[in-house]
Amino acid sequence: MLKFRASFLSLALMLAVPFAPQAVAKTAATTAASQPEIASGSAMIVDLNTNKVIYSNHPDLVRPIASITKLMTGDGRARRAIAAG
Repeated sequence: MLKFRASFLSLALMLAVPFAPQAVAKTAATTAASQPEIASGSAMIVDLNTNKVIYSNHPDLVRPIASITKLMTGDGRARRAIAAG
C-alpha cells in the first residue's frame, strides 16, 4: 500500500508541475498591468464625472509643489475661467 501511495504521489507531481509556472506568470503579469509604476512619492487619479478614485499611491502624504511655475499657470487659467464666466 505504501508503494502505491508513493507511485500515485509521484505521478500527481509529474502531471501538476508543468502547469505551476504558467499560473504564477499569469498572476504576476496581471498584477503588474493593473498597478502602473509611478516614480512620484504620492499620486491620485480621479474621474471627475463620477468622483471615483481610479488610482492612488499614498494619497494622504503631503508633498511640496515642484515649482512656482505650476502655481502661476493654475492661477492664470483660473482667472481666465472666472473672467469668461
